[in-house]
Amino acid sequence: MPNVPDTPKKAKRLILHAGLPKTATTSIQNAIFRCREILFAETGIYYPGTAPNHTNDLCTAFLDDPRSHISNKMAGLTDLDQLKSIAANIRSSLEAEIAKSAPETILFSAEGFSNLSHSELGKFRDWALNLADEISVIYIVRNPLRYVTSVVQQHLKGGEVLEDMYQNPPMPNCKGRINNAIAAFGREAVSVHTFEDMVKCPDGVTGFFLDKIGAPKSKANEAILKAQTFENESLSHEAALILSSLNRQRPAFVNGQRGERRTLSELGLIQNIKGRKFYLPDDVRKNVVDLSMADIAWLEENFGIDQYRREIEDSASEPAPTLSPETIDSMALILSDMINERHINFLTRRARQQLNAGDEDNLPQIVRDIKRIAPLRPLPPFLISFDDSGEI
Repeated sequence: MPNVPDTPKKAKRLILHAGLPKTATTSIQNAIFRCREILFAETGIYYPGTAPNHTNDLCTAFLDDPRSHISNKMAGLTDLDQLKSIAANIRSSLEAEIAKSAPETILFSAEGFSNLSHSELGKFRDWALNLADEISVIYIVRNPLRYVTSVVQQHLKGGEVLEDMYQNPPMPNCKGRINNAIAAFGREAVSVHTFEDMVKCPDGVTGFFLDKIGAPKSKANEAILKAQTFENESLSHEAALILSSLNRQRPAFVNGQRGERRTLSELGLIQNIKGRKFYLPDDVRKNVVDLSMADIAWLEENFGIDQYRREIEDSASEPAPTLSPETIDSMALILSDMINERHINFLTRRARQQLNAGDEDNLPQIVRDIKRIAPLRPLPPFLISFDDSGEI
């Protein structure tokens, strides 16, 4: 009789922590990832992959069009066939890693999954049910006004412009997002908790999360709680205005491609600009409050979350005077020019080093990057022969 290969043992449960964004997901992910070996050894909960946040891998693997995902746009990945091949490799690598470990429970944390459609979540469900007998999905919601204030800053970092977001605020859309999950996984599989309750937990947001995934008290818990750190990713109001101005004057992306005169590394400098706490204009705050009421009522009716109706109408703080639009615009371009100059010098030095080492394969790409960032600057003479644009 021929040998039949053993079918990989399925996990009992797969937990998907699907967001929402801006609910301490980074802190939770980093702490668990640092201690994932002891977590698995003591609890049977396995945290797969090579990065703390599973968003980039899982969104690439299950989005209908992975070109739309911000990490792929930032990396300049625009070939759909190439991305579909990458997606297949992500799925197969995760399958092999999980099969090798044979865990009792699989844990994924990907706040970007809160943006997936019903059908995209359904593709993940069908794949996940080959790995585990059942799926549980966790969502964390937050005061809508504070959520929008935080997400506006995050979207600025992805190339958006304040004025556009003020016209169309990035609302939490809890009803739409969570209903997509309910349609894909079933109501009994979906649980919803509040960020505010997480913050109140004596063991912090990570301790709250460990309790909700059923991690028993152990040395693993102690290690994870000790490893949790909190980074302030917020922008000052002045930094937000400058970054928004730069995004408007020199778009980060044009037709899905990285824009001219942008290195996409500007954030590292701009986020260090100190100033007042970022705030939404009063008319935008009022609009967010009005737009939030349907979501608030849905959370009350379906999950018994009733604190936001009381909190959402907090009075706006009085904004202090700020810099003029002309000052903001000129500062944005001055900073951009400085960053571009530094990056061009870096690319030129790297190209010369590679040429001296006899490694010419990457030089055409370096030329394309230099011409994108500084389209009017003549190329260094030693790079002209590597210009494959066909331009004279």
